[in-house]
Amino acid sequence: MADIRQAIEFRAFGSKPLAELLRLDVPPFARTKDPLRQLQYIEAYVKGLGCATVVVEGHYIDRDHIEDHSAFYSRNFVSYPNCCTRLHFFALDEAALREELKSVVDSGKDSRSAYGEACEALSRKAYLGWSVLKPLHGCPVGRTILRTYNEQGDKGRRVFPCVRRYRAHLLGVELAVYGLPFQQQDTGVSACATTAIWAALHHFREVEQVAAATPAHITSVASRYSLPFGRPMPSEGLSIEQMCQAIQGMGVSPHLHKAGNFSTAQSIIYSATMSGMASILILQREGEKGKERHAVTTAGIKLKEPFTPVPLEGIAEQSTQLMGAYVHDDRWGPYVSAVFEKEQDGAWLRYLPRGVVKEEEKWELTHILIPMHSKIRLSFGGLQEVAMEVAKWIKVYFAVQLKIADEPEITIDSLILRGYQYVEDILFEKDGFGADNVRQFSSEVSLPRYIGRIRVENPLTGVIDILVDTTGTVRNLYCSAVVCRTPAAKHARAVGDYLAGKFKAHPGAFGFLK
Repeated sequence: MADIRQAIEFRAFGSKPLAELLRLDVPPFARTKDPLRQLQYIEAYVKGLGCATVVVEGHYIDRDHIEDHSAFYSRNFVSYPNCCTRLHFFALDEAALREELKSVVDSGKDSRSAYGEACEALSRKAYLGWSVLKPLHGCPVGRTILRTYNEQGDKGRRVFPCVRRYRAHLLGVELAVYGLPFQQQDTGVSACATTAIWAALHHFREVEQVAAATPAHITSVASRYSLPFGRPMPSEGLSIEQMCQAIQGMGVSPHLHKAGNFSTAQSIIYSATMSGMASILILQREGEKGKERHAVTTAGIKLKEPFTPVPLEGIAEQSTQLMGAYVHDDRWGPYVSAVFEKEQDGAWLRYLPRGVVKEEEKWELTHILIPMHSKIRLSFGGLQEVAMEVAKWIKVYFAVQLKIADEPEITIDSLILRGYQYVEDILFEKDGFGADNVRQFSSEVSLPRYIGRIRVENPLTGVIDILVDTTGTVRNLYCSAVVCRTPAAKHARAVGDYLAGKFKAHPGAFGFLK
């Protein structure tokens, strides 16, 4: 029987490049000038987060790799190992880190709760995340989960609604980090489309009970009924149809949108990301050998701050504050910074030359693919259509009923949320309803599993939320509630009653809960 012993090494970060530290050889048939650039990107990224120590976990079994190994690499003439190495990144020097780890374990002598609090404290203070290194010399970077950038960026605010909490265990300590998983494609069981789907589905698992999808499983499901590029493994990539098939095969509904014009693409990406749904961006550009296609996953977005809405015919969309995105691009790494640009009314993604990304890249956005719960039938495009119609209703009401000649501009915002999320929002946010009003709301209003929240705002009405049922369609839309968030506004009640009548909201669905 094999004698498997764990080996844990503490190394000062930056004393040597990670590739040299791990004795990684450059693959002989690399297709790029810098074949280990994903690892170099991760190294530069954690350096920017203040990494001081890397802890090397010598024997680690990674679920994704072991399934890929079973499906593909174990059948090679010379098989590859099924175990990996895992790197943990900390913003503490070695002496301080050893002392902190010891202190956390010692706290377990007091109580389980004391141990848990100590683990959380260390994670918040110093843990930057981890990266799995697979025993594949041509594509070593496996499942990598790193802390996101700070919220405040240059000329804007960074938001990452698509991340979730992940746990790791090291030397008896439970560590936690919020992020979205990334990994490098290997062209054995996965290409860029597969890894983009894999990353997008990871966040979905936090709110819905869906099967854990590994790259091998995704590729297998995607190629079950269609093989436009030949054999499924080694993978030559997936078509858009296969990507939809893979998502559907995971028990999730694929919502596919043509990017269309710039404003439509901007609105869909903004709404999907702010709803916590990691959208897959399908890109193309002219290359040396013709059209190149690529797929990346949206982990977060960058918003203008301060934001001044630019109204069109008196209506401004909150989505116009979207400046760019942080995408998982398997050619580079996690949270790659890109800017959204308008060119001939189309939407383009321009990669900024930062760190390992030495040269600017421009890709045309052709499609947006969003994995969503199968009960959500109302698309983000449909929700935007309803929001625009509501804003027009209010403008007409101002002009005809209230005789307001110079009505103020109306700002609209649309998201899809879990029903309980909305209740939590009105309970915990700064200007929330208060416990009594939340109890009243919950007893009077029946919310579906997912709601479409359309928010309209202007000085005369304050904030009004229209909550619609996402299991319906635009033509047969059911409104669960019309809620005035600022009932003290001059015309809030009148406009709220008007909207409730237009939507034919059931009695008691509309209320001033403040």
